[in-house]
Amino acid sequence: LWVERPERGRIQAQFQAQRAAWRELAAIAGGEGVRFAMETHDGTLATGPSAALRLLDGLDPQHVGIIYDVAN
Repeated sequence: LWVERPERGRIQAQFQAQRAAWRELAAIAGGEGVRFAMETHDGTLATGPSAALRLLDGLDPQHVGIIYDVAN
């Protein structure tokens, strides 16, 4: 799944909204036996592994993960 692009003056709010959305996805994944994966990509709130890890910090890695796409 993609993470939204940052908007000037809204990055903190967007980050919090994305964390809330991923918490919800983790809960859904746990009930369905699947894992949702976030892809790192330039121009998003998850441009690299450290940003992606901050977004998913504290969530169960059995339910959410990160695709580290080096080309992006």
